[in-house]
Amino acid sequence: MGTELKRQLEFRDEYVNKLTELRTNFPDNPVILTESYMFICLGCVADYVSIFTDGILYEYTFDSNQKKYIEKSKQISVEDLVFEGGAQDDIKEIYESVVANKNWNENPTKYGDENCFDGSQTFYTVYKTDNQIESMYMRCWTPTEFRNE
Repeated sequence: MGTELKRQLEFRDEYVNKLTELRTNFPDNPVILTESYMFICLGCVADYVSIFTDGILYEYTFDSNQKKYIEKSKQISVEDLVFEGGAQDDIKEIYESVVANKNWNENPTKYGDENCFDGSQTFYTVYKTDNQIESMYMRCWTPTEFRNE
């Protein structure tokens, strides 16, 4: 995984300014950064990156032909994040846990397990309002309605 993270650093400049902008413009809201890899690949960059705070979502999809991220943004509240094939339910659940001061990253198996066959993996990073940064690695996120709790 270290190879992927090192490679990702080369491309982070394409979205780190938005992250800083959201931290500045929304100091009372946590900001969630997700970096998702659709399959296990040594030295690859994240296929999909999102940055969210309550009110706005930036989405970045890596275009391998252009070797850069394509940015989209939309105004959206945490209440309006809905299950879209698993694309945003993770952000909503983590955001709500952070706001409720829960230890969202204490037990990754709460959110899923290794029993997926697609090879996807995601790094979640939360920039909290007290300037703390918390992260979690997740192999297979499972939407709440499909979990065996």
